[in-house]
Parts: sequence; C-alpha cells; structure tokens
Amino acid sequence: MQKGKYIPIKSTYCILFIITIIGLPFFLLGTNAYLIIHDNLDSEFVYLHLLKITGSLSGFDGDQLIYNVMNGLPKKFFHSEFSFIRFLFYLFPSFWAYIINSILVRLIGFIGLYLFLKDYLMKQYNKNIVIILAVIFSMIPLYPLFGLTVTGQPILIWSFLNLANHRKYLISWMVIALFPFYSHFALIGPFILSILVVFGIYLLITKNRNTSVQYHIGIGLLTACFIIANFITIKGFLDPGEYVSFRTAWIFEPYSFENIARQFIITFFTGQYHASLFNTIPIFLYALLVLFFMKIKPGQKKVIISLILAIALITALKAVYPLICYILQNTFNITLSFQIGRFFFFNPFLWFILLAVTIIYTYNRIPKYVLYSLITIQFVVIIYSNKELTINYEKLFAKEQVKYNYPSFCDFYASDLFSEISRHIGLQKKEYRIVSLGIHPAIAQYNGFFTLDSYQNNYLLRYKQEFREIIETELLKNNELKKYFDNWGGRCYLFSDELERSCKQMCLKECGLSIKQLDINIMKIKAMGGKYIFSALPIENSDELQIKLCKKFEDDHSLWDIYLYKLNNIE
Repeated sequence: MQKGKYIPIKSTYCILFIITIIGLPFFLLGTNAYLIIHDNLDSEFVYLHLLKITGSLSGFDGDQLIYNVMNGLPKKFFHSEFSFIRFLFYLFPSFWAYIINSILVRLIGFIGLYLFLKDYLMKQYNKNIVIILAVIFSMIPLYPLFGLTVTGQPILIWSFLNLANHRKYLISWMVIALFPFYSHFALIGPFILSILVVFGIYLLITKNRNTSVQYHIGIGLLTACFIIANFITIKGFLDPGEYVSFRTAWIFEPYSFENIARQFIITFFTGQYHASLFNTIPIFLYALLVLFFMKIKPGQKKVIISLILAIALITALKAVYPLICYILQNTFNITLSFQIGRFFFFNPFLWFILLAVTIIYTYNRIPKYVLYSLITIQFVVIIYSNKELTINYEKLFAKEQVKYNYPSFCDFYASDLFSEISRHIGLQKKEYRIVSLGIHPAIAQYNGFFTLDSYQNNYLLRYKQEFREIIETELLKNNELKKYFDNWGGRCYLFSDELERSCKQMCLKECGLSIKQLDINIMKIKAMGGKYIFSALPIENSDELQIKLCKKFEDDHSLWDIYLYKLNNIE
C-alpha cells in the first residue's frame, strides 16, 4: 500500500498540542476550573487528599486507621496503595496533582495508540492518520484518578505484542512492570490478565512454543507487579480478619429483560461513564457501511464482525451482570467481588481498533475527504463529550449559566467558608466529629474535619449497621432510599426523605428550601462522638431534635450556605 504524498505531522508537535489543549484551561482558571464531581471530587479525589493530609500516602500497614473518616477507617480500604498517582499527590498540591496526572494519562494514551497502530495495524498507511487517531484517543472523556486503566491499554498490548514478536524487549519489560503502579487493579487487573492468558494459549496452540516464551514471562511479570502494587488490598481481600466489608451484605434485586435491553443499547452507543462516555454511532455506522456496501475481502469482513461482536458481548455482559448477581447472590458470592461486568473498560480501545481497521480496508477505495470527514466527526463527538475540557473552555468566556451548572473546584470545596466554621468552633478538629446534611461529606473531609459519614467504595459492615441507627426513621419514610442504603450503602450519608425528593446532596444556597421534619437519632450521633451537623439548609424542627443553631455561614464564592448546628448538652 502506497503511503502517498503528504506533509508529515510530527508526533512531538502532537504531544505539545495535547499538553496545550488539555492543560490550558486549568492553568488559566486554576482552582476556578470545573472538575467532575460524581465519583471524583465526592470520593476518589478526597481519598487521596485525606491520605496526603494525614501523612498516609505510603506505608505497608494496612491496619493503620485513618481517623478522619468513620471513626477510623483501615488504610487497606483505600485502593492502589503503591500507585504513581499517590506520588504525584505527595509532590504537588492536591489540585495540581490531579491536573498533572490528567495530562500524563492522556499523553501516555496518545503514545500508546500511536505505537500500537504504527507498529501493528497501520504500518504502511499515511502516518498522519495514525497520529490523528492517537490524538483523538487521548481526548476521550475519562476519570483521571483511575490512571492508565483505559488509556494505558494500547501501550500495554503493544508491549506484549513486542514480546511475542521478539522485539523491543527493554522498553516492553519496563511498560509491563510499571503499568500496575499506574492503573486501578480492581477495574483492570483481573480482566487484562484474563485476556492476555487467553491470547497466550492461542499462541501456544498456533505458533512455535519458543515464539511465546517471552510473552508468557511478561504475563508473569505483570501478575507479580499487580500483586506488589496492591499487596495490602489483595491481602485484605483474601484474609479480612475482623474487618468484614459492607460489600458482603450487598443485596441484588430482580432485573428485568427490559432493563437489560435498555442498558445494552445505552452502553453500546454511548459507553459507560467510568470507562469513557462518548458517542460511538459514527464508528458503528461506518463499520456497517464497509461491511455491507463495500467490496472487501472475506478475512477483512471477519475482522470487522469479530470486533463488533467482541464489543457487543462485553456490553451484554455488563447489561446482564446485575441479573447474574441476583440469581447467584446466595450461592456464589464471588460475583459480588469479582465484578465481571468490568470488561467494559476495554470497549473504548476496541472502538478505536474498529475505527482503525475500517480505515485500513477502505483507505484506497473512498475519497480522502470522506475519510477525513469521518475522523473529524468522531473527533468533534469526543471533544464535545469531554466535559472537563469543554466546560472549562466555556468558563474562560465567563458564561454565568455554565458557572452555575458546573461549579468550580474551589466553589465546591469552599475552603474559606469552612475555615471560618472551624475558627468559630474553636477546637482542634480531631476533638469532635461532624455529619453533613444536604452536601457531600467529602467537602468537610477535604477541609480537614473528622466525619462520621462518608462515601466509600469499601468500609466496615459493622459501621454501616451502626450508622443506620441514625437514619433509620428517614429510611422508613422512603422505600427507594431504604433500598439504596440497605442493598448497597456506599454512600453512608445523613439521608433525609425531604432532600432525597429535592436537592439530595447538592443543596445549593439558591435553592430556597428548608427541612420541615428531620427524624434522625441524635443520641446515636452523640454516642458515636458527633458534636455538630453541617447543614446546607435550615432545619425547622431543630428544637424537637435538641440541636441548637450556632450560626449561618455565608460566602459569595461558595456554592453553599452552611447552618452550623450543635447537639445539645455537648460541651
């Protein structure tokens, strides 16, 4: 295949382009930039920040207690204990560690897909297309604190293909050894190892045995490094001791085939927000066009069909997973821990492989403007889907509605407001515990307060049972809220039926609401060491609850007004 005449795009220019495009709004806006809140600022980000401010980013003691959360949460419940991201949080202020990490995972995504396509899929094709596809891949929406879980897949697969083909050993061993220290084990580890083992068996069957020796050593190295990088977490899972996880009490409900079908369609065409949420319709339609309306070789048709089927099977597995858990929850509890539906983290990479092969098969069969139009459409779709990118560029143009709907990092955590609250209380924060109402507990945690409530992906079952006594009456008012907490419970919050039907945990100061009747167990809060309630709304039955309004705290730059309530008879 002829490369044709073209002006080559240098990959170094693209690296500078990615750094500029991704980093520019953050460097200009600073902490006035928007960052994803759901499963990010309300949890993953603050976990690392808590470890940072407590001096617990490193260390081998999984039983060390982080007292800022839930009266002492064992460190083993904070995943990826030897992650490179923790090193970034150690070196830089938390916000800038997040931004630097976001740029790094995208740069590695660009380099990885570029190498994978250049060396194995598109060797003889226009290098510009390879680079452009790699740039687009680097821009996909993602959760940066999951590290290389998604964007690191191309460079990892490239490394294993190198070993199977006896080339570039040194860099390949380095990539394989480092990948576990910069990815989320629970989201990618067991699944990437499964796929690599299956492909390794295929090599043994179809190739000379000596061809795959290095490849299988690579699997051993990857496994060993995953164990080292997550030793505390894995040890805690295999031998929990007295620390029984709340996950053991998860309850799965019946899941209809209608829900399965809906989930399949949504995930197939838009992705999944943890893995990457972008519209895949342009790629899918182009693949169908090539498959049914263009004359390509039978072997090429098989490749396209195989990729579509692989994506569909992974999507179907995710869609049907809740039903599997419901059926097997009383017999095979491994379905609760080993969430096989997480194979969907491979879908973004598979979609880009599908896009690449359809381009390969049609490169000399269609006008180049059609080809570049397809690539441009997918680029626009992905940029539009990347909210951390598009919202912050909109913020640069000071659109007030955007500012309101997508609050900034500093507006969300409201450090000045909570510093004022701390000064008013006048005690060392470790001397008392608080609970939050109408706002995420992560906000108080970020500002150094010790909270009884929290959003955790793993914590003690006995603590969930104890905390439930505080909110039992509110749960009885709302069956959906009761199921939400009892069947899952990752958000161990001070729930209110009234708030659940209105603003939930994002009760902004402009909402103009109040809580008419809050029914919580104040004595249980006292028994657990609680002294204060940080409420985003006034509580009208505070006298009945025997809590006293100390002061309303306001700040023009904060999303919240905070009503500080003190439990009576607490000195």
